[in-house]
Amino acid sequence: MPLPLADSTVVDQPAADHAFDIVLKPISHPELADIGIDEILFAVGRNEPPFDSYPPVLVKDLSRRHARMFCEGGVVHIADMGSKNGTSVNGIDVRQKTTRLANGDEVRFGHNLCFRVQLRARPPEPVARLLSLTLRPVGDGTMLQPIVVTQFPFLISKSDAAFARYRQDNPQQVNYLSRRHAHVFLKRGMPWVEDLGSTNGTFVGSQRLDEIAVPLRDGDTLGFGGHFFVYQVSLQMQALQPDPTLTHHAGAPAQAAVKAPSGDGSGGGPGRGINIEKTTFIGAPDSFLDIFCVDPVSPVDAAHGETDGSNSVADAPVRPPGRFDQFRSQLVSAVSGADRKYLRWIIWGGGSMLTLLAAIMLTLRLAEAPEREIRILITTGHISQAATKASHYLKRSPDHAGLRLLATEAWLKATVPPWVAALGRRDFTQATAVLATMRDAAQGNPDLPPLMRELNWITSLAVFTASGEGGDRPIRIYADEDSIAALTAQWDADPAAHQRAATVIAAQVPAFRDVYANALSQLRRLQSDNAVYLAAIERLKIAITTALQHEQPRSIDGLLRTAGEKYPRLAGLDRIRTDLQHYLALTRAVQGGRLGPLVAQQEQAQLVTPPFQQQLEALGAAGQLLPPELVRRYQDTRAAWRTGDSGRVLTALQSFPPGPWSSAASAELIHKKVLLSQYAALVSGNGKSAVQSGGGSDADHVSPARADRLLDFYTRLSPEDDVFLVRAVMSDPAFDAGRARKRADGEARQALSLLQKYRDSGGIDDGSRHESMISEGFRTQAGVLAQARQAARQSMNLYRLQGIDVSPSVRQVADDIETEAGQQDEALRNLVDALPSDVLRAKRMLIEDDVDAARNAVVAGENP
Repeated sequence: MPLPLADSTVVDQPAADHAFDIVLKPISHPELADIGIDEILFAVGRNEPPFDSYPPVLVKDLSRRHARMFCEGGVVHIADMGSKNGTSVNGIDVRQKTTRLANGDEVRFGHNLCFRVQLRARPPEPVARLLSLTLRPVGDGTMLQPIVVTQFPFLISKSDAAFARYRQDNPQQVNYLSRRHAHVFLKRGMPWVEDLGSTNGTFVGSQRLDEIAVPLRDGDTLGFGGHFFVYQVSLQMQALQPDPTLTHHAGAPAQAAVKAPSGDGSGGGPGRGINIEKTTFIGAPDSFLDIFCVDPVSPVDAAHGETDGSNSVADAPVRPPGRFDQFRSQLVSAVSGADRKYLRWIIWGGGSMLTLLAAIMLTLRLAEAPEREIRILITTGHISQAATKASHYLKRSPDHAGLRLLATEAWLKATVPPWVAALGRRDFTQATAVLATMRDAAQGNPDLPPLMRELNWITSLAVFTASGEGGDRPIRIYADEDSIAALTAQWDADPAAHQRAATVIAAQVPAFRDVYANALSQLRRLQSDNAVYLAAIERLKIAITTALQHEQPRSIDGLLRTAGEKYPRLAGLDRIRTDLQHYLALTRAVQGGRLGPLVAQQEQAQLVTPPFQQQLEALGAAGQLLPPELVRRYQDTRAAWRTGDSGRVLTALQSFPPGPWSSAASAELIHKKVLLSQYAALVSGNGKSAVQSGGGSDADHVSPARADRLLDFYTRLSPEDDVFLVRAVMSDPAFDAGRARKRADGEARQALSLLQKYRDSGGIDDGSRHESMISEGFRTQAGVLAQARQAARQSMNLYRLQGIDVSPSVRQVADDIETEAGQQDEALRNLVDALPSDVLRAKRMLIEDDVDAARNAVVAGENP
């Protein structure tokens, strides 16, 4: 912004009673235009004019809040705002301090932009200015007082009396303000507000300010830090007057060094329309030197996470001011500026005053001994010893703020680095153990618990996400939902608390920054998973539960297949499939009404997912499962049967207690009697009559008819239960293992042929199932399916009896047949309200076609 400076005079130092213009003449890039500055405050940053119009390559080293140039009492200063690449004057870095500029100085911003400073004095011109700016609290019944500002700049600070007065009643609200939160200054006679990099922000209306100052207009709503310090702006204008924005920094009267009340609230003054007794008047300006002076963050502010991004010295250890420092500061203040008259009183006090002063200084020095000791230990690297001693001293003086801050610093420096290292190695056990060392210290230091909660939360987050590579951690149904919800909910409950804790930790241990950044990345992924995967998992869980409640368990396999295809990171589906297979086998055993298969399935059904566990409990409550005492009784009976103690077994089954399963015990008794009767017939004299006398072995003279009967009996035995009969048959000379293998292979081929025939003819369709009578088509198809099922079961049983590994193709055929038969039976059971009960029962029996049950009943009648 070039200026008309032809009549101005270049001077080395502008006089205090002159206004001034500043010209920055480009050195590094002469092609750029001169920058003329006619304001008392000029912002340097890549988004500020005229830098925002420069080619990107020239401003890439500029920060958004890079530096500020301002005039104070006729002197031009420059202050770096904590920029990344720094600011220098004549080759000297001005970071963390303000520097006075003289005519001809060379100023460099970052690496690419260098300018020559020209200062041109000019007499002050009359300008229109504000008479006052009034900040009226917004909200009915607010406890805030109005603020009338008559001199600028005006600094908004948590330590200023205008805001600090509310600390006792609203400490948390005051802590939302930063030490240098924002300032209001004049630009061409009108007020502008600039946020100074505060933690919790400055708002004009609903818009949070970024790095650029904005003008204030009458009626604007201005808020600092939250929803408490919110004001409406009211401007009282004045006729043309000399520009009062030049604050008097050097040689100013004592009354201008503090903010003194002014205005009487009447007669057109700044207090018109407000209660004078309940109004704060700001009658003296702040100093730009104070506003832009970069100094370390105070420990009190750091404890609240309120480091000002533009003004803080990153990672620098901070020594809290002790009582001696405070006394010394007050003494220096007393003998400087407006308080010099007190110096004469001190001198006239004589030796007694000096003695008293020495005693006070000695007392303060001794009181600071613990702090000094801990600070020395920290400085010399004895961090663990410093942490232990700090906790010890803090137990004796729990209200000592300085000790508390030092204890926090020591414990963070002693604990966080090894914790960071353990997380880097994914040694979460060690990371948890490291944090446990802080637990006792946290009991005596109220500043530590929120920091420990943050570290523990990050540890839990790291543990949960550790198994994933590149953010692709599988999400297990019925396992990970609660962890994801808990981790995200802990953040959502108070994000500001997490940020404050992270700021405090990073101020002491810079390595924590990378860990925290990684944790936030993990959190964002979990929040995405919470929105996408957890919602899908919830829908799938509801669908599974509904299918089980409506006795449609076979539909679950399709649900799992669809979910797995749509959500590739969804894990834990195999556990559900395993539970489904166990549950289907258990329900088949329940429907079969036989004790042996039922007890076997109850032993194997170790269901692990909640919906199947609930269904298992429901079956038990309905009396469809054997109670534990009957399971144990049957297991004893089963063990006796395996060893051939048939008399004991028959007696136990005959005395089975009455109840839901007494009929099953009777059927089991009949089944075992049938087996004993059939085997007795095989080994009777009639059974051996085919063996011819004469030379040669018994095997050479075995009757083929007896060998066939023996093999038929063998196919009906259970390799798990009928152990003694299996051994007896296999040791019989008439038993031929080769023929048994051929029989198994033949049954497997027969099962495959019947399954193919069933499929080629269309199977049992929905129309034939819904018929209110049994059509010939249904009877034929059901018979083919039942025969295929019987052949597959016999082949599988023969293979198991001989200990032969079943080929995958044979097993697949058997599984397909069982699946089809199960689906048809389930579809029929769903028609309970659509078909007559006798028709429905008959159709289901045709599909099952339990030939063994019919044969057992006949034999039992013949052999009571």
